Amino acid sequence: PLIVVMTASHMQELQRRFPAARDRAYLLSSFDPAGNNRDIADPIGFNMAIYRQTCAAIDAFLPDLILYLKEYEIRTQ
Repeated sequence: PLIVVMTASHMQELQRRFPAARDRAYLLSSFDPAGNNRDIADPIGFNMAIYRQTCAAIDAFLPDLILYLKEYEIRTQ
């Protein structure tokens, strides 16, 4: 299964705790065709505007993530 994380620190912690998952884990922003691998901030404790910004950031990467998943499915059939 694919594992998608929002921050580099999430990735580091995942790899520390579950080394076998290393090859299945991706930073969500790594699906940006422009190569903009950046953290997506955790909005916990902030106002609604920050939640909306986080939602927009996640939403921006979803089309490329979905495309990746479809291509992966085709390659593994």
